[in-house]
Amino acid sequence: MNKIILTGNFTNDPETSFTKNGKPMAKFSIANNDARKFDKQADALFINCVAWDKTAEFVGNYCKKGTAVIIDGS
Repeated sequence: MNKIILTGNFTNDPETSFTKNGKPMAKFSIANNDARKFDKQADALFINCVAWDKTAEFVGNYCKKGTAVIIDGS
């Protein structure tokens, strides 16, 4: 199994919805400055994410565009 930890800011408000079985999900993307660049202009990385269940409900209720976030996932 792969594990990843991301830091960044929401690029837009999360899109929350439910699956056919009633399982909550939230789709969103975050922007992160590329730490591999050593010059003054760092490129931004845009990462698409999906949250499920209680995490999706939390994201939908409390996170908006520009919110700083640390994501731990697989």
